[in-house]
Amino acid sequence: MAERPKELFNPGELARTRKNLGDLTEEEAKRVAGILGGEIGIERTDEAVEQSYKHLADQNRRKHDAVLDYHPRRDGLPKQTEGPKHQKIVTTQFKEVKQSYFERIRISLLCFRSEYRIKSFPNLVAAYFSFLPGYKNRINPLFIKTLNSRVYNHIEALVTSCRILYAGVEHKDIAEGRDPYFWKIIKTIIEWDIEGLENEISRLKSFSASVTAESCTNLVRKIYTPLFLLSKIHYDPGIKDSLEYLYTMATASLPPKNLKVVKLRRRYTIAFEEVYHVFSELKYGLYPLLLMVISPKAYS
Repeated sequence: MAERPKELFNPGELARTRKNLGDLTEEEAKRVAGILGGEIGIERTDEAVEQSYKHLADQNRRKHDAVLDYHPRRDGLPKQTEGPKHQKIVTTQFKEVKQSYFERIRISLLCFRSEYRIKSFPNLVAAYFSFLPGYKNRINPLFIKTLNSRVYNHIEALVTSCRILYAGVEHKDIAEGRDPYFWKIIKTIIEWDIEGLENEISRLKSFSASVTAESCTNLVRKIYTPLFLLSKIHYDPGIKDSLEYLYTMATASLPPKNLKVVKLRRRYTIAFEEVYHVFSELKYGLYPLLLMVISPKAYS
């Protein structure tokens, strides 16, 4: 790769020099360079521009994309570190706030977008008349009918696989003591109330044609509570490394070719594949529904 020229000139200096010299052919330019000599260089970047770019980058960085503060070993296992040195898991509570008319319109437009389809076109039109008495902030019935395939199946596969791996760990106290931070992440996942989530989805499906945003409050709570608990941890490497740690501890006392190892490996693979869908696609795919249940001002 060619070496980058040195930054020898102030911003705008080369442009002024070219303007003073006028139009030169390539041969004339080489002749002038041969006579004057000097080093080949480029202009320095304006510090104000650099600061502007840095400011924009900081503004657009998502706070929930914080990466765990550790360095994995070459064998894939985390170093043995004490829990307090790791990044803390932050709990965020729901704050139900009454939304203004314009908030409802903006959120309804977002919910109507093709990638979400949380609201149908009639639902969107009705939102413009939400100032009238008796308005119901209804949800697209097709969205409710697809909650199992869109939401529950992925969460259930992740949580069930983690529970099976967790049950396979013989010495849980040792595993927790070795890395309490990873262990806390795993326990947050396995304690996900998927049974309550399934019941809530079944309840909403029983009146899918008349489901309102208010009716989805408990659904959103059961989906997002674990996601909020782990919101400061990026799924890669944070969540994925936690799963690898769990799998390693579950198979630590088993022979390599044991049938149980094969079954646990299959469960680990399922959980690993679902991490991205649950902690990225599902998390952001249901965000408009979250906004309908709680005001965005609660997190400003």
